[in-house]
Amino acid sequence: MHLRNGIQLVLQYPDGTGGGRCRGFLGLPITSSHYILLEPVASSTLATAYEIGEDLAREILALAPTVREVTPPCLGRNFGGCHALHEPDCKLCYVPVVDTVGAPHFVMPAWYGQVNAMAIPAVVPGTRQSMVPPELRPLNQIPAVVGNRAALHDLLRSVGVLSARPRIFISYLRSEASVLAEQLHTELGRKGFEVFLDRFSVSPGADFQKRLDEELIRMGTVLFIESKNSHKSRWIRHETDFALLHRLGTISLRLPDGKPSPLVTPDDRLDLDDRFFTKIGRLKKSALEKILLKIAAAQALSENMRMNYLTGTVSSSLAYAGFANQSFSSDQVIVARKGNGPEHVVRISGLPTELQDFHALDPYAPSGDSLVISPGRLMNWRSKDPIEWLGRRISVKLIDESEIAEFPRGLR
Repeated sequence: MHLRNGIQLVLQYPDGTGGGRCRGFLGLPITSSHYILLEPVASSTLATAYEIGEDLAREILALAPTVREVTPPCLGRNFGGCHALHEPDCKLCYVPVVDTVGAPHFVMPAWYGQVNAMAIPAVVPGTRQSMVPPELRPLNQIPAVVGNRAALHDLLRSVGVLSARPRIFISYLRSEASVLAEQLHTELGRKGFEVFLDRFSVSPGADFQKRLDEELIRMGTVLFIESKNSHKSRWIRHETDFALLHRLGTISLRLPDGKPSPLVTPDDRLDLDDRFFTKIGRLKKSALEKILLKIAAAQALSENMRMNYLTGTVSSSLAYAGFANQSFSSDQVIVARKGNGPEHVVRISGLPTELQDFHALDPYAPSGDSLVISPGRLMNWRSKDPIEWLGRRISVKLIDESEIAEFPRGLR
């Protein structure tokens, strides 16, 4: 669900002169709408809050090529208030900026008590916890440091603009791209990604192709390293075909001598030239950070495109079966009803079912069935058995995404 003017995210922060800025963004790799308010808790943090707001706006614009800024309905004048605050499905985030001066008269915004609201304090390094308002001390904090991109990414991940569980499968030819693959494995891991790289992730005695298929589904996004002969590898061809068949996200890095795969679109490819690399084939530090940011943005975009496809397909299938009364939440949950019949709650996941999918259903008390739809068919038994057991214990039906067209027939 989007806000007025098609806006997906509203960012508000002080303008550094006593006023405020209100900026709207669309084209983001997200399926829900968001409101973020950066606010100094004392005049001493006014300049810091302004600079962090400017940094955050730049990071948002860099998330994907499709992102652009649009004028909000208030024409940017309604600082501290917004129509987004009255949208029940909009995720609200309050970011108070705190420093060593403290805030003896601090008060949380009135809307903070809503179920769709959260707070993430930004605290200037060196500030004692006794100077942080008591309401904010139990909350996880980010450092209020201008130019700290890692902290901004943590913020965007916490509010749901970037994936909270980013995962990526690296597909490469060992004889030509091992150095780069291992560097990306390490650096993406430091950025909070769960990364599959066959050299480190497949144990002896495992069925190699079966394990690859399980991990491709579990990761959800594939990073292809296109080198000189990678297109000749039967494993890479299999991984490419598998990604297309299961609508996984795809990203490609093409090396200077790499041959582009016809199965990867140009929009999903980043061409690298010799200037990016050291003599031993590692990315230079200056290029590495930019490429990691592009990978993170592309992963978020591909994950959300897949979620948009799955949500639309599930909704259409329900409507075709007569469940025309549908409501959608920002947690990828559809509440559906046929006529005056019972309500059914459907959680949709682009990754195999995990505990957080059950958690997303917890706030609902449907009169009908609770279901989770995910790519479960290729889960390995070590993961699948406990998830199926839990589903039976709490009466949640697990539906594989291959059954989307048929599952509504089993609902009343």
